[in-house]
Amino acid sequence: MQLIQSSIGLYNGTTVAAVTESRPMVTKESRNRRLPNWEDRSWVVRWLLPALLIAGIVGSALKLVYQVQETRQVYVQLQKLQKYRNQLDVEWGRLLIEQQAFGAISQISSHAVLNLHMYSPAAHQVIRLDQPASALLAPSAPPEVSKQSSQSKQPSASREST
Repeated sequence: MQLIQSSIGLYNGTTVAAVTESRPMVTKESRNRRLPNWEDRSWVVRWLLPALLIAGIVGSALKLVYQVQETRQVYVQLQKLQKYRNQLDVEWGRLLIEQQAFGAISQISSHAVLNLHMYSPAAHQVIRLDQPASALLAPSAPPEVSKQSSQSKQPSASREST
């Protein structure tokens, strides 16, 4: 803290105001406690500040490289998910078509039962016809027709004998 003293006095008939400053006493110890000037801190300006700036630039560059790589990975994952979504859309379309087909079958069967009074036969009413493999290859008359034709031939043969 600085003390300022003022005094007013007469000097050769004129009034003179004198202002004097008094400073605290400076010792060696108080001089050592003072902060050095910027000229004394030239090492900060020459070495530390540029080193910090370079470290900041390198850090920013590394963060940018990391962000670009992460963006690429996320984009690849997005592409895979979109491809999977498209596959699911195709499968969903197929399932809709299948559902419509089954719906049409059920509509046909319900129409046959309600309007045409068609029912599936009971198990004891089902007649199964088995044919040998050779009969499947060569066209022939149905089994009932061949039985009738053989029965019709027998009476005519008996007529000839009588």
